[in-house]
Amino acid sequence: MNTDINTPTPEPLLRLADADRARLGEALQALLAHGSILGLEPGDSDLYAWSRQNFDWLREMAALAGLAVSMEHESRLIQAVPERPALTLNLRQDVTIVLLALWYEYDTQVRDHGAARVTLSVEQLNQLLKEKLLPDLKSQPSAGRMLEILRQARRFNLIRFETAQPFEQSRIEVLKILPRVIQFNEIAEWTRTADLHKNPQATLSDAAEKDRLYRCLDRMVAHKEGLERHLAEKWRDLFGASFDVLLYDLTSTYFEGEAVEVDKARRGYSRDHRPDCLQILLAVVVTPEGFPISYEVLPGNVRDEGTLDGALEAIERKHGKARRIWVFDRGVASEANLQTLRERGAQYVVGTPRSRLKEYEQRLLGGDWQEISKEVQVQLLHHTAGGGASDPAAPIGLAIARTAASQNLQGPSTGCVDNLSGKRCRLPS
Repeated sequence: MNTDINTPTPEPLLRLADADRARLGEALQALLAHGSILGLEPGDSDLYAWSRQNFDWLREMAALAGLAVSMEHESRLIQAVPERPALTLNLRQDVTIVLLALWYEYDTQVRDHGAARVTLSVEQLNQLLKEKLLPDLKSQPSAGRMLEILRQARRFNLIRFETAQPFEQSRIEVLKILPRVIQFNEIAEWTRTADLHKNPQATLSDAAEKDRLYRCLDRMVAHKEGLERHLAEKWRDLFGASFDVLLYDLTSTYFEGEAVEVDKARRGYSRDHRPDCLQILLAVVVTPEGFPISYEVLPGNVRDEGTLDGALEAIERKHGKARRIWVFDRGVASEANLQTLRERGAQYVVGTPRSRLKEYEQRLLGGDWQEISKEVQVQLLHHTAGGGASDPAAPIGLAIARTAASQNLQGPSTGCVDNLSGKRCRLPS
């Protein structure tokens, strides 16, 4: 990049002596590195005094670096906040939660108890995390991680902190700059929502926007089975729904990143054509009306055919055993799975591998097609193939469906929807 040597030097610098220029550089470096200059700190008292005396120069030069500078002499504090979002701190979740706990303690002690100084031990901080904020954390930060977080906060002049033995007795002083530099927007949001709950005129959409509802889902997981049972019972009572026909399917969702907090993230067959990404599977059981009665989140490397046993056990555990009809696609329809269903006394409507249709080619070519709509024709075949321990002679039926558009294509199985069933067969509409 070319620099114009005739570019004038900023006016404030022209009026500063060399010693003051060096001091100005030192002050700017402190603001960029730490976000503040604290006159209460022994090493910064002289720098604070100079910065206060030359505050107009410091503010103007800091603006060139994208910093908005303010001074609060009562607290002997000069604070710099980035004017552009790109310059703000990007903190990890555990750091944010620890700072939020310190913010909470400061706010409580100063506002509710009028404390002039706010101090606490690491042990008290851990207790505060456990009692107030652990629902938002998967686990308590380790001692080593807590030490790292507190040292980072000290480096940015958010706290005073000295280690002691044992570590839990180390003392922390929360400085007044913390609630100003680390602005917890959600605190204001939580306060606003609490006020809405007190307002009889507030609507549900006012108090429970989508992001808040999403956060609540993490707490509902512990009650998942109870909620599924309750909702299924209400569906049955209100609409006379029965769960004798169930549709089972799987989908997946992938992560662009390391997904370090997702235990079940794995690489596997990608429906989204992203084999480079970690993913999870979602197995869903729904009624023909589209009411979901169960779901499970599975590791992303599980094969579709290996998921049915878990679905069967979950449905029987939640809704009891019954001679249900299961409907699923070819990916789940292994011979082992079909044998499992027959042994449980269940019936099924599943996709048939196209390779097996060759066994019935001659019968299909000579059979009669029945028209069930203007666009769809169907042909039914029956044979006995052994229905399992409960009824070894149970017939297995084959239904071949074709559309008007597919009739011009070679072979009766082209463009068809085909399925095997037990004693009963309910064709998809």
